[in-house]
Amino acid sequence: MESQVQCGIMQQPSHHHIPLVLVALNLAENRLGSAQPDDLTFLNSLVNCTHLKFLIIDRNNFGGVLPNSIANLTNKFEQLFLGKNPIYGSLIPASLGYCKSLNSLALGNDRLSGGIPKQVLELGSLSRGLSLSDNLLTGSLPVEIGNLKNLEVLYLHNNKLSGEIPSTIGEEILVGANARLRPCQVSISVERKVEKLQCY
Repeated sequence: MESQVQCGIMQQPSHHHIPLVLVALNLAENRLGSAQPDDLTFLNSLVNCTHLKFLIIDRNNFGGVLPNSIANLTNKFEQLFLGKNPIYGSLIPASLGYCKSLNSLALGNDRLSGGIPKQVLELGSLSRGLSLSDNLLTGSLPVEIGNLKNLEVLYLHNNKLSGEIPSTIGEEILVGANARLRPCQVSISVERKVEKLQCY
């Protein structure tokens, strides 16, 4: 047993030595973080974890802005849950659009501001869910939202979005989906394709 500990088999990974075989990191529903600007710098140490698929750190106290390195995690990245943290700044790095395997993105109940990057909405892999609700997002919905043709759940409520809902949102997204856009202060002024929109 002693020799195993010495050669690192039983050592807990630190921020500077995380095993490269890491597939899932779930730290949800704790009291981690101190609502400080550098809380998320530990994400930089995950860039060499080329097998990482799931990063779940929601319901904590992580502050600061999302580092650009989050887009370099892995091309196998599937789920990112960061909701219910005091994360602030512009929504997310536009470079997250390079994560071509991402199927779930949850950033609800943070303190994010600015517009929704069109690069994220161009991720055709987003199929299970996109949650950006309960933030401070502004601007209009990019027409690229119509690219999410396989999306099952879309939460945008309780923001400060304005303007028209793009006709590109289409029936393909809304039929059978839980598309919540209200209260978003979004003016519904497009025609046929949005008639099936269910607001709650």
